[in-house]
Amino acid sequence: RFNQLDLKKGGLKIVFYADASLGNLGKEKTDSGRGYVIFLTDDHGNCGVLDWSANKIKRKVQSVLGAETLAFQDALSAALYIKSLLSEVLFRDCETQVIDLVGVSDSKQLVDSIRSTKQCTEQRLRMNMAVIQEALINEELQLLWTESGRQLADCLTKGTCDTKNLLSSSRNWRHQWILYF
Repeated sequence: RFNQLDLKKGGLKIVFYADASLGNLGKEKTDSGRGYVIFLTDDHGNCGVLDWSANKIKRKVQSVLGAETLAFQDALSAALYIKSLLSEVLFRDCETQVIDLVGVSDSKQLVDSIRSTKQCTEQRLRMNMAVIQEALINEELQLLWTESGRQLADCLTKGTCDTKNLLSSSRNWRHQWILYF
């Protein structure tokens, strides 16, 4: 069942939650996992899940910041693609900013690093951060931090997390987790 959304131009927002977990996969717990969930919301608080993903991060990372950055970049790429498709299909306009894009992370270190002018110590990670920073500079993305208890993608990366928040946000027509960060 899909929630009915008000699809007027300028009233839609794509909101994605991205999360990662360092060294939680594999027999020796050396691989890291990442997950994201992408919602489409309207002005009235109605929302629906557009996409989700949970899998192993393709490259080895040295830190939680590295895992969180790669997870966020993957979610951003998927969200930008969906935004472009929806803008073209619904409004015949993929050039202007007709659908807002909001990315949410529970990693304070990631949010602070993206907003900082200082470079991170991991050289390879700098390129991934630059992609996110470019989206912020071009006003394609609004970056928000949320506390871990409100991170909807948490259950996609950790087996011990409760799925209740994610399930209720995808079922309810109006859900506070999407609107109020």
